[in-house]
Amino acid sequence: MGLLINSFEGVFDFKLDAKFRVSVPSDWRPGKGEALPLRLLKWETYKIPVLKALTDQAFTAMIGSIDESDLPAGVKSQRKGLLYSRNTRVTINDQGK
Repeated sequence: MGLLINSFEGVFDFKLDAKFRVSVPSDWRPGKGEALPLRLLKWETYKIPVLKALTDQAFTAMIGSIDESDLPAGVKSQRKGLLYSRNTRVTINDQGK
């Protein structure tokens, strides 16, 4: 599998502003006048709530890894349903909003 051009990883601790927004790190922001489609995935890691920002390609890869696994069909369906139910499509502008 090739490396995605806009592949950024890391852990960032941010607080929500008064309008319940999280600022996206400047390295992740698109160029001026451009937009970046992402999927925000509500998840829990070690019982701590996290918000994962995934590109469409990364989300599709997660679904593909479930499809390609040796799990029973019912478990695959359940796991994919969980991913789809916990994600929201968003578009990030050049200001990171």
